[in-house]
Amino acid sequence: EEEEEEEEVDFGDEEWQATAAEELFGEKAKAHKFTVQKVTKLGIYKGERAPWPPKDWPEDKPPPFDDVRTDKEGYGLHLSPKGDVYAGYFAANTRSGKGVMLYAKGGCYVGDWAEGKRHGAGKMSYLDGSVYEGAWAYGKRHGKGTLTYANGDRYVGQFFNGVKEGKGVYRAVAQGTKFDAEFLGGSILAGKAVGADGSTYYGTFKKGAADGKGAFALPNGIVAEGKFVGALPEDADPEDEETKLEYTWIGAGASTASTASDKVLLSRFAKARKPLKIVIAGPPAGGKGTQCEMIKDKFNCHHISTGDMLRSAAADEENEIGQQAKEKMEAGELVSDELICALLKQELEKPEAQNGWLLDGFPRTGGQVKAMEAMFIVPNKVILLEVPDEVLLQRVLGRRMDPETGKIYHMELNPVPEGEDKEAIEARLITREDDTEEKFKTRIEAFHKNVAALKEGFPGAKVLDGNRPADDVSADIALYLDA
Repeated sequence: EEEEEEEEVDFGDEEWQATAAEELFGEKAKAHKFTVQKVTKLGIYKGERAPWPPKDWPEDKPPPFDDVRTDKEGYGLHLSPKGDVYAGYFAANTRSGKGVMLYAKGGCYVGDWAEGKRHGAGKMSYLDGSVYEGAWAYGKRHGKGTLTYANGDRYVGQFFNGVKEGKGVYRAVAQGTKFDAEFLGGSILAGKAVGADGSTYYGTFKKGAADGKGAFALPNGIVAEGKFVGALPEDADPEDEETKLEYTWIGAGASTASTASDKVLLSRFAKARKPLKIVIAGPPAGGKGTQCEMIKDKFNCHHISTGDMLRSAAADEENEIGQQAKEKMEAGELVSDELICALLKQELEKPEAQNGWLLDGFPRTGGQVKAMEAMFIVPNKVILLEVPDEVLLQRVLGRRMDPETGKIYHMELNPVPEGEDKEAIEARLITREDDTEEKFKTRIEAFHKNVAALKEGFPGAKVLDGNRPADDVSADIALYLDA
């Protein structure tokens, strides 16, 4: 028999608050109306607070009429309106430092906090009996950790944004199988599976099942090579993404362990390419546009220009975040890093971005790097182009655009090619509004101001000399992305 779901209580409802006040205080309910409102909004806190008055409190301003005068600061105990209980340290009114949280819906976390979220090292016991101990970031399992499931299965390895991603070892207790592999999005991607009988399978996986070329190393020293071929069940709906393929093993040959070692088999069969997540940065007129076209075509990455993305989202009346950005732009205000990252999150969830993405024009500052990190928008390849300022200025002043096609030419470095329509194209070329010496100086100053923050935020970035023929730069980029 199914359990009936309890109705969620709206603690902010005035009628509910009035009823609660009557039940608690009877005839004195009116006098304690504010007490109920305060508890349902803020919860109950007992502990240390910041000194009174705050540094920015005006001398002629009277103190608040209630006892919540300053931020929670130091050690305290907090019962939230939802029923969660936290005992630990606070800073600037949020959970920060060491602390313990007992959740009303079940589960308990012991560990580090920052800005109100689980962040650092900690241990979480879940309602279903599973336990995670390891690194956290912005409220999610993130980094190295150990997850022990309620059924006894255990995963030790890397996590990303709450799920298994990176190198790790998963032990399935009931099957007696150990997966030593690379994981992506919570599922095994490529590696080896050691069975209870001592046999080992090397290969790639799809939705948790062996898929494609692989090899079995048997306990007797024989290595059987072949491939798993998947097909939809006869009665399956091909449009149903949840349908699992039925796999058949097709043998292709055999060898011995002496000629096919563990290292060789991993190299031959257990390599799977993870989707490229690329950020490209460079000064104005540094050649990013040319290289983005090459990367998009050669590596099948979804190209995201933040300028185009903002305009498209603002034009979409059903996009709530886009409309917020539109209000900012129409008011002449800067669109916040958080809003841009929220739009990026939407863009990265599109099907065309699942094979890889190329982010062009963002981030530009250290603050934007941190905003991306907080939303787990993390590139695995970063390209930074460098070109001398005097060369950039020459490129800018000689640059022209065809208003009909949007194609960019340069009067000396990339003129309109010979052809029947050459004269017509040259006649309609225009200089873009930003391609003036004055505008260039403003843009290059902003770039130089922030480039150090980009290098600090992405210490593994590939820095390339962009003052070379475009094909030479493309060749270096391709080698970097292929590595």
